[in-house]
Amino acid sequence: MSKIPITVSRMNMLQIPLVPLFQRGTRGIRHRQRVRRTTTCFTESAEARAKQSFFSRSSMTGSSTFLGLRSRITTTTTSARTSEMSKILFIDYDGTLHDTDAKYAAKLDGILGLSGEQIMNTYLVVHREIVHQRYPEKHDDFFFHQKLICEHLKKPYHESEARRTARRLQEAQEECWTNPSFFPDSLRFLDKVKERHILCLATGDHALEKADALEKAAGRSYFNYAFDHNHLGLKGSSTYFKNALMSTNSLPDDAIAIGDSLEHDIVAAKEAGIGTVWVNRKGLSPMGSSPMPDCEAKNLFEVLDYLKGL
Repeated sequence: MSKIPITVSRMNMLQIPLVPLFQRGTRGIRHRQRVRRTTTCFTESAEARAKQSFFSRSSMTGSSTFLGLRSRITTTTTSARTSEMSKILFIDYDGTLHDTDAKYAAKLDGILGLSGEQIMNTYLVVHREIVHQRYPEKHDDFFFHQKLICEHLKKPYHESEARRTARRLQEAQEECWTNPSFFPDSLRFLDKVKERHILCLATGDHALEKADALEKAAGRSYFNYAFDHNHLGLKGSSTYFKNALMSTNSLPDDAIAIGDSLEHDIVAAKEAGIGTVWVNRKGLSPMGSSPMPDCEAKNLFEVLDYLKGL
């Protein structure tokens, strides 16, 4: 990565080409963001290190603006809080803050003569265990997913049915931020943790749209960072969380990953040396010899209690 000048005049902002941090899904539409780069006195606190990091996200009122290929950089000075109890929280969206399963199940009901829940569960198996592992370049290809779903269910593949399913999948995905269904404890949880910690939305895709949906619902800014696979790589590997640490200029001891997937959130984060909280809303049992999370919670209110004790 090219070095960034220490000082940039407000009157003559410099356009600097950058590797894209955020993209808008499969359309490849890149946006611009005015990024505030802060300079602080050296401190070992997590918050100070994060504030020194260039990879930050500024939430603005109205239509969203994001960091893209070229950004306007301004240098300001701020006094960071030095509380050693502050953590970087890598918070998952789907299944943790948002009831994504219900959204997909409603849209997919009746496909291939099955319930929406059956199709959703098959989609997750295909997406995480097959596409992530063997066809990462097909991450956003709904038609490819549909072919694998038919193979997995031993159902005949029909082009017309595939188009209908692909359209339903895309509609369900987009409704996760255009018409979201947040869990009742989500906004209250974010309100509380924002007071003490640094928040990073760490999701598989469309991080910026999802972050904006939460902030629009609450009428306030929550996230210092918003990451997805376009920046960190596919979620479900330790590389994703290692890149998140690098991008927030944080150490593993500074961070806690909070998510609903034991495999994709908890195991991957633990392999990166990060503390973990498993939000087990469905009361699932750990499978096999999976590493156990540092905390298992039934909901986000229990996560709050755990964080208070740190």
